[in-house]
Amino acid sequence: MARGWLGVIISQLDDDMAEALGLDEPKGALVNQVTEDSPADDAGIKDGDVILRVNGKKIDDSSELVNIIANFPPGKKVEVMVWRDGKKKNIKVELGERPGSESLRKEAAEKLENILGLEVGELTPENMSKFKVDYEGQNGVLVVNVKRGSAAAKEGIRPGDLVVSVNRKPVESVSDFNDLMDELQPNKVVLFRMKRGRTSYFAAIRVPKNGE
Repeated sequence: MARGWLGVIISQLDDDMAEALGLDEPKGALVNQVTEDSPADDAGIKDGDVILRVNGKKIDDSSELVNIIANFPPGKKVEVMVWRDGKKKNIKVELGERPGSESLRKEAAEKLENILGLEVGELTPENMSKFKVDYEGQNGVLVVNVKRGSAAAKEGIRPGDLVVSVNRKPVESVSDFNDLMDELQPNKVVLFRMKRGRTSYFAAIRVPKNGE
């Protein structure tokens, strides 16, 4: 049976995120990313929206949104209430057909890095100079950007830090890093071994659930 598809990457709200967004309680599903050319994208749902209701049904958490959308058939028109810039907004969406398992797996793997909020680059002299760090002769990849409010940011990872290993597997290139990201599963914890200057540290990040 074909399942409805919205086309958003979502995560759970916590008390701090709800407060920052002006919500009274941590209810709903936070849209981390909208898939390009998806039903959500076509309808005007945006990154940072919080989905509060679908066809009038309250969304308590991200998993509930996943289940509700999956129970609709492709082509179904639904009304999605979102919280955006301190206001509620109703958006009509015509659901698409959920992609096949292989394309969905590939898409999820490509976006996991963005879900974590972590962007890395090769350990080149140019990058080290840019971030005023010296990891000469060491292996790893350099953190070049951390998305504000992301899972990586909450764990204290900063641009200029060095990723040495992921889940105890060494990282020597961006390709290595991306391959290890592909192995991650939503809602599982990933262990990073990091360096900041001469100091080593570990960061455990729970991968936010990717959803509909």
